[in-house]
Amino acid sequence: MKQFLRSKNGSVRSGVAAFSFALVSFTAFAQPPVDTLQTGYGRRLLTEITENTMQLKPENLNKGLISTTEQLLAGQVAGLRVIPNAGAPGAGAQMILRSGTSIFGSIAPLVVLDGVPLEPTSASDHNSSFSFLNPNDIATITLLKDAASMAIYGGRAANGVLLITTKQANKTSNLKLDYTTTAGISVLRKKADVLSSGEFREMVQRDFPEQEHLLGKYDTDWQDVIFRNAFSHDQNLSLSGALFKAVPFRVSYGYLNQNGILKTSQAKRNSLALSLNPSFLQDHLRLNVYLRKADEYTRIADKYAITQAWAFDPTQPVYQDNRYGGYFTYLRPNGEPNDNATTNPLSLLEQGLHEDETSNLLGQVHLQYKLHFLPSLSVNIRYAFQDQQNDFTLQRPAEMASVAWLKGWLQTRDRSINWKKKEAFLSLDQPLGMLQSKLQVVLGASVKDHEQEQYNLSSSGRGSFSEFYYMISNNYTSVFGQAAFSVKGKYLLEAALTREQSSLLPATDRTFVMGSGGVSWNLLKESFLAGKSNLSQLKLYANYSSYGKPDNSSLVMTSMFNSELKVERTNKWNAGLTWGIRGNRLSGDLNYYRTSTKDMLIIITLPPINGFPNSNTLKANNGGFLTSGLETNLRYQLISRPDLNWSIGTNLNYLKSEVSDFRKGSQLYHYGDELVLSPGKPINSFYLYEQLYDSHGKPIEKGYKKDVRGYDEKQVMRTVDPSLVFGLNSEINYRKLSADFLLRGSLGNNVFNYAEAYRNALYMASNGGYMENISGKYTESGFNIPQLHSNYFLEKASFARLEYLQLGYNVGNIWRDRAALKLNATVQNAFVITKYKGQDPEVTGGIDRGQYPQPRTFSVGLNLSI
Repeated sequence: MKQFLRSKNGSVRSGVAAFSFALVSFTAFAQPPVDTLQTGYGRRLLTEITENTMQLKPENLNKGLISTTEQLLAGQVAGLRVIPNAGAPGAGAQMILRSGTSIFGSIAPLVVLDGVPLEPTSASDHNSSFSFLNPNDIATITLLKDAASMAIYGGRAANGVLLITTKQANKTSNLKLDYTTTAGISVLRKKADVLSSGEFREMVQRDFPEQEHLLGKYDTDWQDVIFRNAFSHDQNLSLSGALFKAVPFRVSYGYLNQNGILKTSQAKRNSLALSLNPSFLQDHLRLNVYLRKADEYTRIADKYAITQAWAFDPTQPVYQDNRYGGYFTYLRPNGEPNDNATTNPLSLLEQGLHEDETSNLLGQVHLQYKLHFLPSLSVNIRYAFQDQQNDFTLQRPAEMASVAWLKGWLQTRDRSINWKKKEAFLSLDQPLGMLQSKLQVVLGASVKDHEQEQYNLSSSGRGSFSEFYYMISNNYTSVFGQAAFSVKGKYLLEAALTREQSSLLPATDRTFVMGSGGVSWNLLKESFLAGKSNLSQLKLYANYSSYGKPDNSSLVMTSMFNSELKVERTNKWNAGLTWGIRGNRLSGDLNYYRTSTKDMLIIITLPPINGFPNSNTLKANNGGFLTSGLETNLRYQLISRPDLNWSIGTNLNYLKSEVSDFRKGSQLYHYGDELVLSPGKPINSFYLYEQLYDSHGKPIEKGYKKDVRGYDEKQVMRTVDPSLVFGLNSEINYRKLSADFLLRGSLGNNVFNYAEAYRNALYMASNGGYMENISGKYTESGFNIPQLHSNYFLEKASFARLEYLQLGYNVGNIWRDRAALKLNATVQNAFVITKYKGQDPEVTGGIDRGQYPQPRTFSVGLNLSI
């Protein structure tokens, strides 16, 4: 099957070889100025966009042992939340612009890499959609949140557009070799609070004296058993320059070996990138070629081992002489493993083998011709493709106690995701004599073919066998246009219109149109502000946009298809002010936004059909929600001297949401046992029993608020999402020394600590024939049985995290001035200030069932340029 999946994409690879071989030498063109923004359809001045736009460069991004692009952005941009999926190697993070525009659809910004929009999905379930991108190759990152120009990218731009450009050379570049290395140690920042072996013995002797014979004679800290200090390193080598002073090129190789703090977890990545950017015919014909190859390997540690380590009897040994790998195992009288007992967590990690391998090939050729008789008009043709192949294997041997009844277990999955995109567009950038104005226009069309295949196979040693195969194809077309008209550098009008069509969508809603419009006013160029020397910038802007969102992956990956389904519709409006004082020594912006989503997509569970026991799910449209907020960025240059520079910056985002309406008769929509949508309440609200307390302030066992009939009644309360998100950074440079840090966090967010609710009960300690450990906080509640839906365990999870602190030293020129050397030392996740009682307050989805904890990492780095 693997061979079958790969053979279908051989033509893609051969195409890459063909256009790479065809490259010879051309006359190079210079790099564009740094105050411009690279979009998918040309370059624009940052001042010619109808929103405040900040371009981040490597020196402004997060530092340390960085393995994914998402890590670079955490806490850096107002309005963008970056929530780590877990602390596991290669796990990536969830990126959410504000509160998102969907409940089950995509809420991440559209990533545009060197002008090419990437797919939001990955062939791997364990890596992010662009984990193949080596962070060391990135030159700039820009987030567009509201600009009218975003609509040219279609419906997926509703959550913003993340524009990433990679490093390139120019025609004046000398041959340059760069080597960067980072090595670090990751450690567990905080243990979960469970009883020690001594406390556990005391509890058993006091509360379960009849079970004392079940205790062992050991003192085992099971968290010490499964966690480790993990060494990782990242190596990057690049060569850039201009061949024959005519063909700018850059080639880079990266190798990442990241070990996780949970034993056996590991991620490796080999990446290779090539860019060629020649031009000829006196710069009228330009060619941009990008090719990026990455092979990723992930050893996935069974996360279930974490909760089993919390539960396992600390008086028992790790190993014993038996036929189950030598790991201590609870046995029945017949010598078979007790399936109801806790599982040795080290056995889960060391005996089970979970491997994920992904191969990723991404490339593009972009040809641009500026007409000789009208150089302001260019004709552009682009071909881009991506080929992802993923193999996942899960093996559990027959001697593993947890699957002994199956006599072993094997599960494999082969998945491929491939797409090809062809587009052509005209781009006009024409100064006009009248009114000292300028007109910018883009008109074009694109066609994209997308294909996804998957084959699953499961089997056991007892002869059970199952397999599953599916293939999805989609043809996606787009016709787009964008226009911007500026007058005297003061006034800017901008609009974009896109018509999209997807073959996967129902015939009733297969075609949809997106549109946007924006204005900005540069007040500093008005005569009434002339002579105001303290002001260095002052601009007002406003935007409105409307999107239809073809969330194809979530529409088709359901067991039943709704032919009447419509795409979600999102309308966005914002207005803001950008300002600067004294040469931008103090600068900032203030932005208000309001977003509404209607025809909201929800998942409905249907009753069994034709006697089949499994329920079916169906996507349907129902209601909508509103989000709004206020964002600000501030930057202040405290000291600016030849030998000392110190700047500080902060970003703040106040946000709120509200479910606006449901269809008649609908008051609650459940997704999971703990979360609901309810009209008038925030999205992602919790749905729990309201705990009652006695006169001493202690929770009453099974004591909940009642309804009018006297029954326990769940309540809609609080929300997963924060009300305020912030970041605070500082950069100090003194001669050759530097010190940078970023403190980020949020206020008003909540987490339901399900793992604590499950362990916080005395009853859990005693189970027939074996003992289980419980939470160290069980005496505070006094619960005898788990209260799995009590808001007693709904905790405030506001936090402040020191994302990184880096000290650097610029050695300067060495080796007879032939090379330059820089050194640094970094600590990441040094501390977290929070009242949350779990291991970490950042929990994707707001339900903490026991997550892979985020480690604290100490690293040293070196950068050598020759």
